Amino acid sequence: MVVRVPVEPVEAAVEADAVDAIASAGDVGVRGPLFGVAAQNAADGARWRVVVPLTAACPQQARDSLNSKLWFRAKDDARDKAERRALLAAVTRLENEPVDELTVEDTRYRIVRVEEYVGLGREGIEQPRPTDPE
Repeated sequence: MVVRVPVEPVEAAVEADAVDAIASAGDVGVRGPLFGVAAQNAADGARWRVVVPLTAACPQQARDSLNSKLWFRAKDDARDKAERRALLAAVTRLENEPVDELTVEDTRYRIVRVEEYVGLGREGIEQPRPTDPE
C-alpha cells in the first residue's frame, strides 16, 4: 500500500475514503502484479509518466511494448539520424536482454509493477466509492 500525505482537500478526501474502505473491508484479495512502462526526462523533474499502460501480465510483455513504441518512434518520428540511431540501439538492446531500465537520449524508461487488489467484506466485493472518478 502506498502511503503519502495529501496536499489538496480533494486529494485528502480521496485518500481518507481509501483508508476507510480498506479498514472496513475485513479482507483483501490480491490478484497479482501487472506491468507497464514509465518514463522520466528533465522536463518531468522527479515525476514519472506512464507511457505504456499497466496491463501486461509479465515484465517481458511490457518490454516488448516499449520495444514497439521505440521502433515506431524511430521509423516515423525521429528528428534526425542521431535520434534514430539512439532509438534503434535501444530497440536492439531490448531484443537481446531483459532490460528493466533504459535511457534513450534524455529520457529514462523503466519497467514498473503494480499490484491489483480488492476489498472483501461481509457484503462481498467492494463497490465503487463516492470519490472514484467517473
